[in-house]
Amino acid sequence: MLMNSSRWTHFILMLALSLAGTGLIAQPRAASSGATTSSAKIFKAGAATSNVTPPLGVPLVGSTSVVNAAHVHDELHARCLALDDGTTRLVFVVVDNLSVNREVFDEAKRAIHAATGVPPENMMMSATHTHSGPNARGVNPLLHTPTLDEYQAFLARRIADGVRRAINQLEPARIAWGAGQLPQHVFNRRWLLKDGKTATNPFGDQDRAVMNPGRRPDLLQPAGPTNPEVYVLSLQSLAGRPIALLTNYWLHYVGGVPGDHVSADYFGAFCERLKELVGAEGQHPPFVGLLANGPCADVNNTNLLAPPGKRDPAYQQIQVVADDLAREVLRIQKTLNHRDWIGLKAAQAELELEVRHPTAAQVERARQALARPATVSPIHARELTYARRVIDAQEWPKTVSVILQAFRLGELGVASIPFEAFTETGLEIKAKSPFKDTFTIELANGGYAYLPTPEQHELGGYETWLGTNRVEKNATRKIVAQLTALLAQVHPHSGDAPTAIVFKPIFNGRDLTGWTVPDPNPFWSVQDGAIVGVHDEKLLGSTLWSEQKYGDFVFEFEVRWSGDMDSGIMFREPRSQLQMQIGVSRALKRDMTASFWISKGGYPDEGQAKTAGEVLKPEGQWNTLRLEARGTTYTASLNGRKVSQFTHEKFSSPGSLGLHVHANMKMKVEFRNLRVAELK
Repeated sequence: MLMNSSRWTHFILMLALSLAGTGLIAQPRAASSGATTSSAKIFKAGAATSNVTPPLGVPLVGSTSVVNAAHVHDELHARCLALDDGTTRLVFVVVDNLSVNREVFDEAKRAIHAATGVPPENMMMSATHTHSGPNARGVNPLLHTPTLDEYQAFLARRIADGVRRAINQLEPARIAWGAGQLPQHVFNRRWLLKDGKTATNPFGDQDRAVMNPGRRPDLLQPAGPTNPEVYVLSLQSLAGRPIALLTNYWLHYVGGVPGDHVSADYFGAFCERLKELVGAEGQHPPFVGLLANGPCADVNNTNLLAPPGKRDPAYQQIQVVADDLAREVLRIQKTLNHRDWIGLKAAQAELELEVRHPTAAQVERARQALARPATVSPIHARELTYARRVIDAQEWPKTVSVILQAFRLGELGVASIPFEAFTETGLEIKAKSPFKDTFTIELANGGYAYLPTPEQHELGGYETWLGTNRVEKNATRKIVAQLTALLAQVHPHSGDAPTAIVFKPIFNGRDLTGWTVPDPNPFWSVQDGAIVGVHDEKLLGSTLWSEQKYGDFVFEFEVRWSGDMDSGIMFREPRSQLQMQIGVSRALKRDMTASFWISKGGYPDEGQAKTAGEVLKPEGQWNTLRLEARGTTYTASLNGRKVSQFTHEKFSSPGSLGLHVHANMKMKVEFRNLRVAELK
């Protein structure tokens, strides 16, 4: 309980009276159909904020121990944005909280729909992931709670009030969007160790990836990428007055907050700093900054390769990040050309995922750990915590249904995901989206904890542990596929915009049906669902060609190798004269993965993937490659990031796809999940 009912009622009443005194509580308005009824194409935007700060004394979540709030450093808010194109109305809400259960957002949407007519599927509500706020998750997001607790009920109502006020303030507006870069504040927090070192986890197993390992000499490399991009959506009145700026930046949180302080972390500090920089202090209607978090479950603000410095005072680093981000957003905003109208559209799907459950051996081990005397040292600092989670996980449901959404704002696509997703998942969504510009908001419409990729599950680490992760290990594959379909559903499909991409597998996982196999064949085989290519005794090379030829296409696959490596994908005609490289170039003596090679021309500078090393995973790990051929332009993406693009007029004729084993070297390469989308 947060407080007794009379104190809670008094708190809400005093807050309502305070807001009424400022004129911020909107007057009741008749429910609408969810859009304006005018036949003219008039684009509108409105924004508002609701204070959702809890009273002192409530438990705060986000650290290993629960502490009651003793001080409010800065207020928490639900920041709301409403958009209207004359036919469709969309709503964004960003809440200062670690994670908000679906039931809370569902209740807010129900109230908004009843008051305004906006369909629930047209509302995208998310949490920022501040680690210095009250619990809005309840006991467990997997266990449906028919009633909300006191703070959850308060939060749902304040969200609904904020959205209604944003809708009340809709006015003719102009819109623009763009992207910039802020790389200096994002670092992957999962690390691989040198010499194959592992770390013992709370279950007694060995992890190859270690979260927040500290500054130590045996760090090898990060286990995944980061995304330095800053996405900006700008709304202005027709006279140029700033209405709102919605930003999407992929950074977990900053921290440096005393444990008993309530704070919105850098998310709130950014919004306040942005208001100062745009000169909107005291403006009416008030300017609203929103910072929606992106897929960053494996990203933090700590550079482990930098020398350690003095411990920063509380909130200092928050202000540094907030100021840098606000200045980059303002720089981007000044370069944008705003439009008077764009079309809006929304699509939503419920996706059922299997829930993870412990094995009998895990349950027995957990019981033994909990029964041990307190004098026995645990094998891991969190062993008993996760032993309790294993016991609790026996009661989890078999499946859980989650909401996935896609919004269209003109030629901009926005996807939402109700998990703490890894950056590589967000990059994969972006790469597969039919929109030229796409960003993803995480912890939206619910929060179901961490969502590692299958490859990250293989590495282990905190984010993959049962209890930290709750759903099936292949969940990202289903989620990315569903979101890609939703983005295609809302895409305008007009002009030269790309059409929806439909992939078909070109490897059945069992044999080499559909491929032209050399005879004799000492090179190619199928093992454990993968095509395996090796050298023969004479170190001859070989290319395994697809029987089908492809003109314009998108080819996606996963690849890994051991030992030396010089492979690639041959495509188009003339045969064997155009290749996307995988591994080390024999000629250049350096890794050229995702770079383009042409016969008698080598690696043209414009076709080299000069940033591929930032996202390339090490030997033995699966890398995801995407090769796209449109006309005479060829594009390569590695692990979700576009790394090279190359144009050459010679290779315009359809050709087979070739998997290559280089001659005169010992190597082993494996390909799996090969699929092709033909572009019409």
